[in-house]
Amino acid sequence: MRRPGRQAVLVSLLTLTALSMRASASTTELLTLCRSVPPNPPALAFPRDPTDAYLNVVYGRAILRQIDACRTLLTTVDNDLDLHFYLGRLLGLAGEEEQAISHLRIAATAGSAKSITALGSLVERGLLSREAAGQDFRAFYEDAAARGDPVAQVRLALTILKDHQPSTAESHRRMVELLQRAAAQGDALAEFYLGHLYQFPAAGKPDEKLAAQHYERAAQGGVRAAVERLELLNHDVSSYVDLDEMTYQIASPDEIRRP
Repeated sequence: MRRPGRQAVLVSLLTLTALSMRASASTTELLTLCRSVPPNPPALAFPRDPTDAYLNVVYGRAILRQIDACRTLLTTVDNDLDLHFYLGRLLGLAGEEEQAISHLRIAATAGSAKSITALGSLVERGLLSREAAGQDFRAFYEDAAARGDPVAQVRLALTILKDHQPSTAESHRRMVELLQRAAAQGDALAEFYLGHLYQFPAAGKPDEKLAAQHYERAAQGGVRAAVERLELLNHDVSSYVDLDEMTYQIASPDEIRRP
């Protein structure tokens, strides 16, 4: 028996959820659903094809309900750039890259920093060509970081780390400055990488005491790798009892799945 194609799956599941949602959900409920963190699929970190969602109805319906909530809101709420960002993110998870990029471009053109970051991420991951994007992913991160987006600030710092091996005094200073700005906004990954830079500085002696302070804040924010670093530094980590429930399971910039 032939499996439904990508468009058929997307349209059919959206149709099943759309009428009941529009009839029963308030604007506040739709906003909450649209903006909530997409659920973790049981097997695939980033499903690229809605037929994968078809094989897992629970995951598929959850993503598609969120997509429909965002689309419904776009017909009733004017000039909300965040809706284009959230819809773009969800469409990307559903394997609809072209639609995802279209919505992200709308928001990015209007100045949405996190949409600019998202476009940079697509370029960095090879899902959007540099030619089609018009610039390198670093330029997207520079723009969004200057606008105050903490995710861009962290990604730009990690890009600098990759581009300068070994690190220079200037690259180290720039990374610390970017990560401090992100950490000031409560970014847990920024705290983790600050701890890393203080534990393994480009020059001078390691400052394990300061590194541990940043690791503590990162662990409190859900970074599992920070708990492991604290343990290596002989700190008590008994309060972090359920590591599998932490938000960030690893600390690789290529694999972390942000809320």
